[in-house]
Amino acid sequence: MSWRVAAALAVLSVLAAAGIGLGSGRLFRPSPTPHVVSVTFTPAPTPSPSPIDEATLFRQPLSAGCATAQGVWIVTNGGGLLRYDGDTWQQVDGTLRSLTNVACSPDAAYAVGLLGAILIGDEQTRQIRSTDVTTQDLFGVSSLPDGALMVGSNGTVFVLDNGDIQIFAKGIDESL
Repeated sequence: MSWRVAAALAVLSVLAAAGIGLGSGRLFRPSPTPHVVSVTFTPAPTPSPSPIDEATLFRQPLSAGCATAQGVWIVTNGGGLLRYDGDTWQQVDGTLRSLTNVACSPDAAYAVGLLGAILIGDEQTRQIRSTDVTTQDLFGVSSLPDGALMVGSNGTVFVLDNGDIQIFAKGIDESL
């Protein structure tokens, strides 16, 4: 027998041994025991935070403020969204996020922040809507007749028009 035939037989025997080992590991491995997990979700209302001491609301640095026809809105850097109704201050959104600016129309407040955070405080429905639209930081906001214009890093510009947020521009070399 020539050395080439011997080498070929050696390679084939190694491959056969590897194949048998892999096959037996898959064929003779015991099947996993299934675990039944029962999960029940019960809806729980989120309480509105209303601290006793109003000074606790202002522990974070204030970023910006504006006024609607019904109240004053303030955003904080690392805190939340604050509202003054003429009598008391309330933290209307306690989610910890860095908000950088806020603009008001007569019936809504539009807040923007880092990592594309957008909060809309609707005075008529008394609801806060929040979303993250980009990974870019948003630094400026201006109210429009039917929404808001939001600008941020790397030339990111978003338009909120009748509740729909659309990208207006992106990819400019300078932050706006």
